[in-house]
Amino acid sequence: MKRILAISLLLGLLLASCVEEPKIDFKDLEQRSLRAWMEKYHPELIDNYQEEGGYYVEVLDYGCVDSLPITGKDVWLWYDFTGRDLDGNVCETRSWELAYQLGTYSEYAHYVPTYRFSGAESHNLQEGSYLATFNELTIDGEPFNVRYGTKLRLYLPSSIIAGDSGVEGDGGYEGQYALDGNKPMIMDMTVYGHVTNPVAYEGECVDAFANANGGI
Repeated sequence: MKRILAISLLLGLLLASCVEEPKIDFKDLEQRSLRAWMEKYHPELIDNYQEEGGYYVEVLDYGCVDSLPITGKDVWLWYDFTGRDLDGNVCETRSWELAYQLGTYSEYAHYVPTYRFSGAESHNLQEGSYLATFNELTIDGEPFNVRYGTKLRLYLPSSIIAGDSGVEGDGGYEGQYALDGNKPMIMDMTVYGHVTNPVAYEGECVDAFANANGGI
């Protein structure tokens, strides 16, 4: 009887040792962690969770209500942005004032809103910024479309930031630290405008400058 019991215990130990530990998906783990952080520090934004991308949105300024929304359109977008980690450390910024405070200011950097293409088939925005401006957002249970003057604060998981490479500005756009590739980011962005035909728009700007300075 003792021998049978010993064999049974040995088999049980062998079977237990063969059972693999459940694998935890990093994306799922990060989503849980980000939600827990939001519940602790910004519970008022839990309902502003965006299903596509798995991020949260705070609207700091709804923008000019009479302007055309950019949601769902192929446009060239002007916008400013500053990225921080969850502790508030800046990893990238387009603001000369902030760059000056951080000691990263460069006389050779052009501190103006960036100008990038956003479209249905392709884009060259950071992924989180693209999702927030191209898609219709859900804010306090209501649909919202980004437009001229809109200011957003985005709480982004690493999956929609910059992949494994993380985030680090250069040429004067640096922050205090680079953002690790598997860390969430808080992105502040302000939309200053958009055009559908940049060549025609820039031609109009050149003509206007010429007319104001002696004529074409």
